[in-house]
Amino acid sequence: MAPPLPPDALGLDDDRLAARARTGDRAAFGELVRRHQAAALRVAAVISGSTEEANDIVQDAMVKAHRHLASHRGGGTVRS
Repeated sequence: MAPPLPPDALGLDDDRLAARARTGDRAAFGELVRRHQAAALRVAAVISGSTEEANDIVQDAMVKAHRHLASHRGGGTVRS
């Protein structure tokens, strides 16, 4: 996981973090993962019926999200 953001950056909303992540800020992407990973794991565990499989699903989803940051248009929420 990325190093933590400086304390002054923790107040950034998800859209601002996503904008920073699109410029290559790994810490910003790491903060987005930190904020949303638990919820994603809960959903994946309910759907898959397995916490182990949920971990794999969420890891794959986070990798895909990182790969496609540049195509995020800012509509909707980062969580969606």
